[in-house]
Amino acid sequence: MKKVVCLAVFSRILLLLGIYLLFVFYGQPNQDNSLSAFLGAFAGRWDGPHYLFIAQNGYVTTGIERLFIVFPPFYPLVIKMTNLFFQNLLFTAVIVSNLFFVLACLTFYKLLRLDYSEDFSFSVIFLLSFFPTSYFFSTSYAESLFLFLFCASFLFIRKNRFWKSSLLAGLLTL
Repeated sequence: MKKVVCLAVFSRILLLLGIYLLFVFYGQPNQDNSLSAFLGAFAGRWDGPHYLFIAQNGYVTTGIERLFIVFPPFYPLVIKMTNLFFQNLLFTAVIVSNLFFVLACLTFYKLLRLDYSEDFSFSVIFLLSFFPTSYFFSTSYAESLFLFLFCASFLFIRKNRFWKSSLLAGLLTL
């Protein structure tokens, strides 16, 4: 298990460091290379700002933000609750996503170990961690939380803990 945690954490550090170096060396001339500017460029794009808006303001019924109803509420709620400790929504979203990615890797590994060898299970986690689109597990998207809840729900089903599985599956739909 320690090996899986180390792999997941190392992959996230390597990913963030690599993207930060690309941001610094290949960014715009005279751009701000601070951590906050990097987080804004890294995590504050595409659907990320919509989740952050919901975390900060909730759902609204006026303006263009009324269309954010398509984004499920559980991930913004987790960000809002965690933000009580960090006081920066964007930073909190990145922390939450990376934490849930590590938990998802652990849970997925446990689920795989029910049927497969240790080497095969570790290889799957390795490929998941270093696959190019694993970028989305570290940004301000709900994918890492979804993966964790999905794997945990199936793990509890396999262990005949149906109430726990049902609870997680319910949260998964949110």
